[in-house]
Amino acid sequence: MHSQFGRFIPMAVLFLGAMIGLRSVAIGQDNFSLKSAPATGIPEVYFYHGMVLDKNLREIPPTLDNVSFVLRRFTEALASRSSPALNTRLVDALRATPIPEMDKTDELLRSVAMARWLLAEKDFPQKRSLDPILRALERWATIPTREGINAQLRNNNRLAPTLAAMNLTIQDEAARDQRQLEPTDYMKECSAAQVPVPPDWGDPQWKFHDTLNPEFSFVQDAGKSIAEIWTYTDPDKPGLCVGLPRILNETGGIDLFGIICQSKTTGKACFWDNVDRWTHKQLSSEESKHMKIAAIEDGSMLGENCTNCHRGKNVFVIHPGTELDLPAEFETGNDVDWYSPISSQDTWGNPGPMPGLRTCKGCHALPELAANNNDLDPEPKEKSPYCRILKQVVNKTMPPGGAPAGWEKPQTHQQDVDLLRGKCKELGLE
Repeated sequence: MHSQFGRFIPMAVLFLGAMIGLRSVAIGQDNFSLKSAPATGIPEVYFYHGMVLDKNLREIPPTLDNVSFVLRRFTEALASRSSPALNTRLVDALRATPIPEMDKTDELLRSVAMARWLLAEKDFPQKRSLDPILRALERWATIPTREGINAQLRNNNRLAPTLAAMNLTIQDEAARDQRQLEPTDYMKECSAAQVPVPPDWGDPQWKFHDTLNPEFSFVQDAGKSIAEIWTYTDPDKPGLCVGLPRILNETGGIDLFGIICQSKTTGKACFWDNVDRWTHKQLSSEESKHMKIAAIEDGSMLGENCTNCHRGKNVFVIHPGTELDLPAEFETGNDVDWYSPISSQDTWGNPGPMPGLRTCKGCHALPELAANNNDLDPEPKEKSPYCRILKQVVNKTMPPGGAPAGWEKPQTHQQDVDLLRGKCKELGLE
């Protein structure tokens, strides 16, 4: 089946690009770099605590222009990998339902609709890892629009003929009004695995510790907000929850907000983000201020794959000696050899530990540098977000207690660093 995909760009794709205004330029409005992966053509973006980063780990500001631009590039890449017959059907649907004078929101929504339609094809290449990428991009797209994507698709009269021609079903959210804020199935599963389940935000059981120096946030230019470090411990379930609300410098409101909890006894870990679990909309600052854990997305549904970066002996990825390196009474380790994420999504996992290391495993084992979908043997190779994390760690704080080893020209631990660099190069890290 793969032989008909990705080998060439069908003529229908060229027509498609002309019809929807897809651009091949690599630089967005805010000068971010949007390079396409050689093997798949998919734009190289990284998801980090609700942010979307370019290949240089610079945040792509979630403006309407930028979001529309990235989604157009994503849809163009999907079209280039689909079969000629599928592209012809899509072109026919678009030709039959032209939309004059589309604005940026129309363009954004139409890109989402086309991407969903293409990925609905059962045998689409890399569908397993591309579906959650689209969901993560859709969540990101709700930041400038401030409304769930499904609601926007249903309410946009200009797009209605196109959606009908594509026979695209939009999920109905009518049941949202009858929701009960009781513990979710995910919360129950976490509790049964002895993972502490965090209280709602604003509960006095959350304890503030410090703010994180942006130098150690793993983002190159995280200047618009400051991450605060909050913890919660459950006296009946040994372990720890860490919450990182990002406080906007301009307004003082909460921007992005991720929570991770880990059991000390079982090594299981659970994840939450400030995304509405019904509309899949990024919560506003005011909504995040009153965030209910049972009302936000968790590891069973998040599009952003937290385990692409949170891998290893324990779930917490921490620069040693920084504000996130909490005092000893806050147990960030566990009693098992390797932590396990709780998620029903088969692309979430914790590959490893990595064989072949010598001195770098003196403190703890390192995880395997699996690809973007946590597959140790993907074909074609997909970039590993963990390599981006690893490069910064080796350049900034590892090994602890002395000068960092250095990634490009290691001053110490050269054999191990060379091994890591070689593995990352195989997965596309320049």
